[in-house]
Order: sequence, then C-alpha cells, then structure tokens
Amino acid sequence: MKKFFSFFILLFSLIIFPLDIYGQEEFLGEIIYVDENKIVINNRFFKLNQNVDVIYKNQLGTQLISAEDIPLGVFGVAYLEDMTIKALEVSGRDYNTEKIIIKEILKIPEYIDKFHLSYDEKYLAYYSQEESQLIVKELATENIIWQKEVPISPAFSFNPQAYEIIFTFIDEDFYGLASYNLLNNCEKFLIREPISNNEFINYFEIAPNGEYIVFTTLSGLTDSQGYVSNIHLIDKKGYTLLVLNISNVYFISWSPDSSALAFSKYEEPNLETSQIGYYHLETNNCVLLEKEKHINQFNPAFYKDSNKLIFTHSENFIDKTVLYDLTSHQKVELFKDYNYISNFCWLDDKTLIYTYGDLPQIKIINLETKNTLKISEGYYPQVRNNILYFLKNDLTGNTYLYSYKTK
Repeated sequence: MKKFFSFFILLFSLIIFPLDIYGQEEFLGEIIYVDENKIVINNRFFKLNQNVDVIYKNQLGTQLISAEDIPLGVFGVAYLEDMTIKALEVSGRDYNTEKIIIKEILKIPEYIDKFHLSYDEKYLAYYSQEESQLIVKELATENIIWQKEVPISPAFSFNPQAYEIIFTFIDEDFYGLASYNLLNNCEKFLIREPISNNEFINYFEIAPNGEYIVFTTLSGLTDSQGYVSNIHLIDKKGYTLLVLNISNVYFISWSPDSSALAFSKYEEPNLETSQIGYYHLETNNCVLLEKEKHINQFNPAFYKDSNKLIFTHSENFIDKTVLYDLTSHQKVELFKDYNYISNFCWLDDKTLIYTYGDLPQIKIINLETKNTLKISEGYYPQVRNNILYFLKNDLTGNTYLYSYKTK
C-alpha cells in the first residue's frame, strides 16, 4: 500500500511539477540486471536510492512502481547524483512483442565490413580482404560476374540509375575514381590524378539521380597528420563542377531529389567535436548549424521530402536524434538511444532504421507512433524496395547477408 501511495504521489507531482533533473546526470541504456540495491544498465552498475520511484508503461498499458518489476532488456533513463539513481523512467517500447523474422540471403567465408546492393537487388558488391579483390556477384546464383584486384580497400557503390559500380583506386603513381559497366564490360577512369603527399580519395557519394558524385581526399598520413580536403563535386563523366571550401569533412549524404548535400565536419582547431552543415546546389547556399562547443552533431540524413534533416546530437554520453527543418530552422527531438546512433536509412515514408551500441544492433522506429522494434544484431544496413539488408558475423569468421521486411 505504501508503494502504491508513493507512486500516485510521484505521478501527481510529475503532472503538476515536472521532474526536476537540473544538475543531475542523465544516463540512458538497456537494463540487464535489477535487484533491491542496484541496477545494471549497459554493463554499468548503479546504486538504487532507497526510495527510488519508477514509472514504467509497457505496450499493454501496465504501470509498474517497483524497480524489481522491470523486465530485463527494456530501456530506461536514470537520473543520477553521485552514481546513485534518484529517479528512473522506463519505456517498454523496445521490448519486442512479436517474433522478428530475418532471412539469410548469402554466406561469405570471411569477415567483410561493408557491402553494396544494386538498386534492383540483382547484384552484390563487396571487398575481399583475403584476396584483395573487389567482387560483384549475381545475388540469385551467387556467381561472380566481375572481380578486380584492388590492393588497398576501396570505397565503392552502385550507380542508382545504371548497372555500373564506381570505386576508388590507388597505385604507385595515381589515385582516383573508376567505373565498371556490368552490361558492356566497359571499365574507365572518372578521375585519375598523380599522387602528391600520399593523397587518395577516402570518401564519395553518388547522387540518387546518378548525375553527380561528391568526394573528399585524405593526404599526409606518413607524417601522422591526415588532412581531409574540401568537398569536390563532379558530374557522371568526371568533370569538376565545383569545390566547396569546407574542410575536415568526414561524412556526406544526398537529398532524395539530388538538390542538396548534408555533411559532418570536424571543428577546428582540435578536431574533437563535429558539426552539421548543408549545401543547396541551385542556390549555392551553404549553412552550418549553430551549436554549443561541447556538443557533437553527426550522421546527417535527409527526410523523405528533402526539406528536413535528421541527425545525431550527442551530449554527456546520451545520443538524441533531432529533426531539423531547413525552411523554419526549427529543431525537434525525435528520440533518444545510447552509445552512438548511426547509419540512418528509410524503410518507408514513416519508418526510420538505425544502428546503436557496441555490438552493434539494428532498430527501426515508427516516427508517427514512436514505437521501436529491435531487428537483430548486425551492421551496415541498406534498404532496397522497402526491404532491409544488413550484415552479421559468426564466431568462425563468416559474414552473412540478411534481409528483413515488414508484413
């Protein structure tokens, strides 16, 4: 009876006087152990305040008022003072009530860190570290239809509008971008530049319309002073269209209509924090989002309508996903998670996919209902025709390509 009375007093106070967490540390994560004295969140032990109050509402609407009643595997936000939990709010949205069915598509007998699917899902590209080969397979038959020796692990991607794979290369004298057409077996250089100061292309992205490519370069690594170049924009034939005077860029994404770029850049002089910016091709307008110095912003991705950005806002070890309106310049917090939210992609118009955690794991969230669903451990998610594809490893060094789709 005393616990119930305390619970309703807490609920009443939260309605009239919202929980005052000013000055307290906020820690969010997966709850993996609970008893009357301590709680383990993300493998970190915290003491429980003797009268800790818990508000938990699961998908069935059940309310809990004792920490001992919390199901393991759900996520909680703990408000801490001197490593003691003063209040704990727990959400049941991460607790799957349905069986998740993922389908194994392909087994690769080595570890690979990335892959790329053609946009009609016919072909798979990956880099074999063991063979130093960039390989393209027909997904249905698993037959290799093209492979090329590339001594240094390349960046690579299929052209969204053609049966063409584009990849980086570097040899003793030159570096650049090359392409291979799967239909006519034609290989050609898009960019071929003489190497100076160990320079090479470290990152590129192809526009959804297939007409443009952006890339950055890295140089000077032999002196342990790596330098990321400005953003270069070329057309599909390799002709330079412009160079943006934005240095220290390490991530770029295109808008769905190919009209704009979003990017993350390290802030100078110490390069310890990062900032989000965007650039419109037609207006030649480049904007850096304002932020406080200690905050990190990264992983920008455009919303489906190309007029909004989603990105990760990291502060005090808590990652928040923020929606930024490019017209009104308003920011709205969408959701929180822990330990590096990354790899945003869209399953459909309202369902966002992302990875989180050290394993990592893949999760989807419905941005209308805010319901979340853990899909699997895995990494490097991609979506083709409303189907999610991702990679997983086993303990013997194999990599598996899996797929998931909604019913």
